This record gives sequence, C-alpha cells and structure tokens, in this order.
Amino acid sequence: MDLFIVISGFVVLLSAWDRRPRAFVVSRIVRLYPAFWIAVTVVVVMPASMPTAGITAVSSRFTPTGKPRNQRHQVTNLHK
Repeated sequence: MDLFIVISGFVVLLSAWDRRPRAFVVSRIVRLYPAFWIAVTVVVVMPASMPTAGITAVSSRFTPTGKPRNQRHQVTNLHK
C-alpha cells in the first residue's frame, strides 16, 4: 500500500509539473468530477432498481446485535 501511495504522489507531481496551480486544479476537476457523479448515480440507482431480495432482505430481519428479531417471541413461547 505504501508503494501505491508513493507512485500515486509521483504521478500527481508529474501531472502538475510546468503548470500553474489554477490550471492543475481545473484539469483535476475536469478529469475527476464526471467520474464522481457517475459513481454517485450508480450507487443511488442500482439499489432502487433491484428487487428486495438478497442482502437487504436478510439484514432487515436482524437487530443491531445480530440476533433475529423474532427470537424474543420464540423465548416467550417456550415459557408458556
């Protein structure tokens, strides 16, 4: 991971070389901003277009403790 950060910093430095700060910032925004909005759109549209099966349905049956919600009912039924 450290090597990736070093290489990434080196690449960013090379892309800023011989540019004014404003030109560098504009080029970064033009390159990164559209990809950001595409990613946001995918994250918002994909779950909305999927059926309510799979992970969402499974996780909605559990409480934050990880125990099934109907476990309390099972325990009270055992005492009857």
